[in-house]
Amino acid sequence: MQVDTPEDTSMDVSLPIDVSKLTKMEDIEAAYRTRIPADRRLPDGYWTKHNSRLLALGMKLCLALHTATDGRISPKEFQLDSALALLSGKDSEVDAGTGSGKTICMILPALLSGGLSIIVSPLKTVQEGQVKELARFGVRAFAVNEDTSKDPKVWQDVWALKYTVLIVQPEQLSMHQGHFSRLARIINNKKFSKHIRLVHVDEAHFIHLAGIKRHGRPAFRPAWGNLGPFRLKLSKHVRFQSLSGTQPPHIKKTIREHLLFEETRLHCIKITSNRPNICSATHSIVGSLDDFSNLVYTLPMTSVWPPDFCLEDLKKGVIFHESIERCTAAANFLDKRLPTDLQGKGIIRPFHAGMSKPYLVSVLEDFRDPKGTCRQLHATEIAAVGIDVKDVAYVVQYGVTNEVPVMLQRAGRAGRDGVSECIFLLQTEKFVEKINLRPFGENIWSSDDPDQPHSGDLNDRSKKEQRVGIGMAKILQSDKCLRETFAEANGDTTDDGNGFRFGSFFPGEMLYEDPKTKKRYFGDVDNPRKNEIVTKPTVAPESLKRARPKYRPTGYRPALVHALEKWRFDAWKASPIRGAILASSILPKECIQRLSMLTLEDHLTSEDELAEALDLPASWKAKYAKPILGVIRKFEDDVKQLKQDAKVEEEERLKRRKIEEAKQSFEKASEEMERAARENALAQLCPAPTAGPRRSARLAKPADSGNNAAASSSSIAAEPPSEVAAAKAQELLQQVRDGVLSFDEVRKMLGARRHITDATPY
Repeated sequence: MQVDTPEDTSMDVSLPIDVSKLTKMEDIEAAYRTRIPADRRLPDGYWTKHNSRLLALGMKLCLALHTATDGRISPKEFQLDSALALLSGKDSEVDAGTGSGKTICMILPALLSGGLSIIVSPLKTVQEGQVKELARFGVRAFAVNEDTSKDPKVWQDVWALKYTVLIVQPEQLSMHQGHFSRLARIINNKKFSKHIRLVHVDEAHFIHLAGIKRHGRPAFRPAWGNLGPFRLKLSKHVRFQSLSGTQPPHIKKTIREHLLFEETRLHCIKITSNRPNICSATHSIVGSLDDFSNLVYTLPMTSVWPPDFCLEDLKKGVIFHESIERCTAAANFLDKRLPTDLQGKGIIRPFHAGMSKPYLVSVLEDFRDPKGTCRQLHATEIAAVGIDVKDVAYVVQYGVTNEVPVMLQRAGRAGRDGVSECIFLLQTEKFVEKINLRPFGENIWSSDDPDQPHSGDLNDRSKKEQRVGIGMAKILQSDKCLRETFAEANGDTTDDGNGFRFGSFFPGEMLYEDPKTKKRYFGDVDNPRKNEIVTKPTVAPESLKRARPKYRPTGYRPALVHALEKWRFDAWKASPIRGAILASSILPKECIQRLSMLTLEDHLTSEDELAEALDLPASWKAKYAKPILGVIRKFEDDVKQLKQDAKVEEEERLKRRKIEEAKQSFEKASEEMERAARENALAQLCPAPTAGPRRSARLAKPADSGNNAAASSSSIAAEPPSEVAAAKAQELLQQVRDGVLSFDEVRKMLGARRHITDATPY
């Protein structure tokens, strides 16, 4: 459809415009052409594919966005396509790389839809950022999660539809931990739910990664897998939209199944994830991950810091770690490599879920600020989603991830302005090179699950080496261009791009190890002048590796929960207004569960820390913090006493066991001595004869019975009784028991060789 009409110069573009009041096509076209500069409009050819209704709706969306941003932003074609699909009654699937502008896809319909939109969001930090982002466009939004205020006025505003968009975590949409959330109860009321027009599922790959059972492990966040039943509760006219930059075929299949998408009513958008301004590379870890010399290349070498150095000269970067301990230790290690006057100034910061909410907010705001102090962020998974910082020059994945989507999601934190030269570096352990992929065939990307662990199903005892997926191993073992491999993994098509040196992206030098000589050096891999490192690389101190505070063992938590519930009941019973309040208003169930995990030594050293851990106001702290600390302190004292009693009992048991073993040993030795004493006494009392008749002579028949009788009588008289030997042995044994003789002395006394022959009498 041709829309290139003459400019309407009669319209005063300085006056504000109410887009919703534009109803005639000629008025819409005139406003579109006069208010939006030519260089910000979509190409004329774009409009020819739409009918008159979508043409009018599309131009109104462009005008609404242009007006809301004071002319700063105009929609891209795919953003407008996604909004038009939703507003025309179709579901929408947006598969677009990180930083491509998926947020605008959710904002555009809210500018004109006239109803209530819901955005399903994965993390609290992301929710807060989205509320602020929507406010910039003049859209009132409200975040709902487990920390949302219980103030009735807040929920009255929600019920009264004072917000155009609700940004919610999936746990708030259905039954969670045995009960419906307040928002779920409101949505279950048809008087409210009839106003819902759109549901946007942001970071929809969480449906697959966190919402379903995989690889022998239960769902990490089952609520993500329950969005299908949630959709069935709503009107059939409510449209759903999935958005993610991480949708390889197997994940896309899961998303479509759980959101109940029908192919005939689904509008699909695919934007490449391989942004042209990002180069990707791999590098092997030298030695252990705990040797943070592998990360010194992210800073200038200490000998070349310029005297007039300023923070803006240090490129911003994010380094992802797989554990909180290593995240903190690496940040501390690299901070100590800064010049002395820059150490401890916040230039290098850890960023993980173990930090307090105020810390995370302040660090992120500082990192977003182009002139902020923080230039390097050491982060865990918490920073992989929703961290929209335009000037991140590099992202490092320090240590192999188990799954390709996780890696690509983190890589997307770099180069979000789409212009700056950026790099994603994957530093991995060498064990990945030895993973056997032959049983899985050549075309791993066409399998049902390229993220399946190469070792099979997992359990709690599975080691990192066993958890790595076959797709991740395939990437690291392949000699293909990484851009081509990433595209193949995502079902994507893009131009190849490789050919760079690390020195073009980082201020320092990379740590290498020569595969033949095993010599370590700093520099480029193709540098002919390789200066070997003589000194042993510095390894993070053991104390830094244990940076994470300890939580209460799970076995003790139920008992503390019971103690806190009893205290809560007693406090409620003693309250003069107990008839007007619930016991849970004194200490909510989720706070009790939280406290059961925390220890006095590591988390609750003061009343302030207790209130901060529960995110409760000062008025609550003044009234309840002290007695609650008392309950926890008594519980921990009781546990210590029980442990001490158990230790004493164990020591007593071991002592009794040793005594019993000594007694048994003595009795055995006594029996052995008694036997030896008898045998040796017999040998001494009955020595072998010096000479005796030949056996043949003894066996000869006697000459006469008289002489034979005399000989027999003489033999009997000369034979000592065995009782004498036994008595002698008993006498010696008694002397040992009385302490007169020792075992060694008895052995010496009975040390005569035993002589027993056929003639020896018994």
